[in-house]
Amino acid sequence: MLEFRRQVLHVLFGASAIGVGLFFGALALKACLFACVLAGAALITLQMLGVRVPLSHRMFELFERKTAEMPGKGALLFVVGTFFLACFSPSLEFTLAVIGILGFGDGFATIVGVNGMHPLPFNKKKSWEGTLAFFAAGFASSAFFVGVPQALTYTILLGLVEAADSPADDNLLIPLTAIILKGFGV
Repeated sequence: MLEFRRQVLHVLFGASAIGVGLFFGALALKACLFACVLAGAALITLQMLGVRVPLSHRMFELFERKTAEMPGKGALLFVVGTFFLACFSPSLEFTLAVIGILGFGDGFATIVGVNGMHPLPFNKKKSWEGTLAFFAAGFASSAFFVGVPQALTYTILLGLVEAADSPADDNLLIPLTAIILKGFGV
């Protein structure tokens, strides 16, 4: 149930970021993400110092894994990765497409994948079911912004990044990979 709640929040944040970008533009999206980075870092710091800010403390209780090395790390890295993407993306459309892939693709990959019965041959911690959910949700949420061919290409490539067994957090790795691929003309 915890992972389901975490991934619903993942999808909702991605949808909110897309909404800000669509309705208010690239500059507003960057400003909003920067504010989220600052607020998130402050709340995490307070939590680690033992200061109980009621709303954020409740959020940590509801959404944080008990084994987390740092409270809120995944959420903060999602916001940092999205902010990095927004700052270095060649267009708002590309930014929104990759946020869709990250928010919806990664979120649905976990929601579906935790119950998957068919592990990937190169990463036994991930399943074919989760990977297919990543492709479906990532493609559906990005095609509107960049068109079918580019959405398909990026969803497949970023889905492989997500499925790989890497020590790096995919909330950072996916946006960084997208920017690098775009820089190479993919």
